[in-house]
Amino acid sequence: MSSKRIIAPCSPQASHYENNESIANSPNFNPIEKAFSKLKALLRKAAERSVDALWDRIGALLNEFSQAECANYFAAAGCDPL
Repeated sequence: MSSKRIIAPCSPQASHYENNESIANSPNFNPIEKAFSKLKALLRKAAERSVDALWDRIGALLNEFSQAECANYFAAAGCDPL
């Protein structure tokens, strides 16, 4: 077994982020932030007023995210989607 350190393509240690820490920490380049932004907009539109209804709505809204859309979030951040 090798003890080499593996660096993920979108980690701050990846070579294209080494020279500019502000890019690595920017929410504009974070695929999770883009997905949460969409989820928050959908939740505001739904306007649920109870905790149980909110959790039910979150579960239902996950179907709004296609596999291709999620891959595009990673591609836009400069990552290779898995």
